[in-house]
Amino acid sequence: MLKLSPTRTIIRGDSDKFQITFAKKVSSESQKSYNPSASYSKAQSFPIDITGWDIKFTVRKDVPENSTENDNDALIAETATIIDAEKGVAVIYIQSESTRALLPGEYLYDVQIIKPVDEFGHREVLSIRRGKYVVIGDITRRENVQNTTNNTPDDGADDGYTI
Repeated sequence: MLKLSPTRTIIRGDSDKFQITFAKKVSSESQKSYNPSASYSKAQSFPIDITGWDIKFTVRKDVPENSTENDNDALIAETATIIDAEKGVAVIYIQSESTRALLPGEYLYDVQIIKPVDEFGHREVLSIRRGKYVVIGDITRRENVQNTTNNTPDDGADDGYTI
């Protein structure tokens, strides 16, 4: 059975934005090899440089039985925006139009990374996260809602994953 974690729940017609931070946890013993004179009390996370990576987010009703060549039949297919490549930070943004097209229910999502070609001519592709994408029914359906405040939206995502 496919283990799906975590579940993202959104309201139909809402946009969805989340941050992904790529980091490598290094144990205190391993850290000593980097700097033997320093004292380390616990594992630390170090950012992974994601320069040149493609990060994809895809939502489907279920896992296709046949191999697909592209995501043309995906319900949502987005590419992350890399915010700070050296610090391993990217944001995935799903527009409200994409979620408005979904009926309330449970869907599946994954996040996949595609690294640049390495010195051996290989291009690594990894699915790093799979989960349920739950869409609940919306109440407000007016598309012309005006923002009457002068607040500027926060560019950072508030519910990121650390990978």
